[in-house]
Amino acid sequence: MIPLQEAYDFIATLMLFVAIWAQIGSYVITKIEVIVIQTSLLSIYAFLSGVTTVNYDLIILAFLIIFLRGILTAFILLKKFPQKRQLVREKSTTVPSILIVSIIVLIATLIIYRLTIFQFAPSPITAIGFVIAIQGLLLIGTRKNKVTQFTGYIEEENAMILLSLGIFPLPLIVEISVLLDVLALVIVAAVLLSGKMTSEHMEELIG
Repeated sequence: MIPLQEAYDFIATLMLFVAIWAQIGSYVITKIEVIVIQTSLLSIYAFLSGVTTVNYDLIILAFLIIFLRGILTAFILLKKFPQKRQLVREKSTTVPSILIVSIIVLIATLIIYRLTIFQFAPSPITAIGFVIAIQGLLLIGTRKNKVTQFTGYIEEENAMILLSLGIFPLPLIVEISVLLDVLALVIVAAVLLSGKMTSEHMEELIG
């Protein structure tokens, strides 16, 4: 039987790989898949934590995460894409250079974590949450596509919750307020995206 802590570390590591996958994907539909997969992993993490510690707040949080981010977020964003949504791509996405930058940032983040935060929170979960947060900022700062930038914001929120679970669980009311904030931003993003995906610049979006 796999030790519980190793299961937590494995789930968090998968979340990190998904964050790196978001950096190198050129198709915009990939960004929505990132939201669903990473959010589902976070939900599983919170659910397992709630079950093992008999903390019903964490169990409720797990269901809120998967519903508001994993299902509702993806549904709203997908509704704003053209019928052939799998063809929509980002402009000027150079995968090798982005991957190299992402790895360099990852290594630098781990070094910074080791020199600063490690002495206060020496947990693999905390380290991974910190790295995902920086990867989210990188995604927001290096891309111009609204869906991609919003994916980076979702990664930021996922990282914050993972950090809180790695150090100490935040009150449920704080988590709910964060989730509602994300939901509001999804609605705003949906409004900004409406009518843009089939415009005169379609030739720049389809490879």
